[in-house]
Amino acid sequence: MRNWLQKNASDFSRMAESYSEKNISQYEIDCSQLDNIFIHQDIRQSEHFKETFCKLERIGEKPCVYYFEIVSDISSQTIVNSLVNSTGEGTKPSIKKKYPLESNILYVGKVNNFIWGRLIAHMGFHTNKTNPRVQTIAHGLQLRHWAKELNIQLIFHVHFFEPEMAGYMYLIESQLAKELNPIIGKH
Repeated sequence: MRNWLQKNASDFSRMAESYSEKNISQYEIDCSQLDNIFIHQDIRQSEHFKETFCKLERIGEKPCVYYFEIVSDISSQTIVNSLVNSTGEGTKPSIKKKYPLESNILYVGKVNNFIWGRLIAHMGFHTNKTNPRVQTIAHGLQLRHWAKELNIQLIFHVHFFEPEMAGYMYLIESQLAKELNPIIGKH
């Protein structure tokens, strides 16, 4: 146990030394632009989202923690009601029994690589890897099914790390969620 703890302490120390503002990026997400046309067209090539996806693709296979910040003037109650009443494909995220009424953080998550693919799933446009024209059911926010109607404006915050830190993303995600207190999700 001592060796494991020392290794983890060493890894976190290296991560803290190399972590800086260059490891953080932010992207505006206008949910009103989540058109159903992207079920059959690649959203990465869309006018509104192309630049975002180009930048996210450069992150590549690095592990990330991320969160969605709500910048629209909309209540937590309205968001939860819309999500609960939404229909459509995909698995909805967990809704807390006692969600924070004053939070402007929608959701906190993690991914071990290809953050751009995770964003596609959260937008509600995840497709089959072998047949990109076939939409699949994926875990995620499914924003196109409920946030589009509310015209929610979000900022997608991404913190990325070196590949050897992938095993620590759960711990980092848990700590970030504790600090940010998101409205929905398992934290």
